[in-house]
Amino acid sequence: MTAPSSQPDEAQRLLEFFNNSTTGCFVEVGAGNPAQGSITVPLEAAGWAGVIVEPRPDVAAFLVTARSASIVAAACVAPDVVGQPMPLRGANPLSSIDVGRRSTPPPSNYVIMVPTRTLDDVLREAEASEPLDLLTLDAGGVELDALLGLDFARWQPRLIVIADPVVDWQRHQFLKESGYRLIRRAAGCGWYVPAGSAAKSEHWTIVREYYLLLPFRMTWHALRRLNARIMATAD
Repeated sequence: MTAPSSQPDEAQRLLEFFNNSTTGCFVEVGAGNPAQGSITVPLEAAGWAGVIVEPRPDVAAFLVTARSASIVAAACVAPDVVGQPMPLRGANPLSSIDVGRRSTPPPSNYVIMVPTRTLDDVLREAEASEPLDLLTLDAGGVELDALLGLDFARWQPRLIVIADPVVDWQRHQFLKESGYRLIRRAAGCGWYVPAGSAAKSEHWTIVREYYLLLPFRMTWHALRRLNARIMATAD
């Protein structure tokens, strides 16, 4: 998961959340642009073990040489579609998979088919620690598809950092129903911890981003979709 403008700050916040621990296990779904770095790099450098799931083959090949974490070249999907190859737009390293609820796919110059797996299957094969310390997801709009393939009761992540444009409550509601609560919103991501965790919440930011601004984002998102349909009809 990349955060170009605030990556050092976010990485430091992660280290602080885990009390600067030199041991732990992270799972990163969608490493993104390898040139931008990742918020999990400092954890890896501190001594953490990790599993990175990246669907784009060229990015995965780069990560094999650049990271010490285990690299899995696949797309994480829901159990009902696992095993079916999925199309992936490959216009740039920030690709997106054509599954889930994405509305207006970005432009692309070629499409490749990538293998699919559930997150559970990836974690079992990697012999990941139970419970997980950190799960980060930045999967081009299909983060929920990856979460549908996760057994929360088994893996019990201590912290989930999920990319969320907050144009609806789908991710938020799903994680809430899975026993998690939101404690922080930063760099386009929500931070979630188990509901019983003592971690403090940044209440004002959450109220602003998930309640006060949500109607405006929903309207803007709807207008974008309408414009896309109009443009498609015109073509």
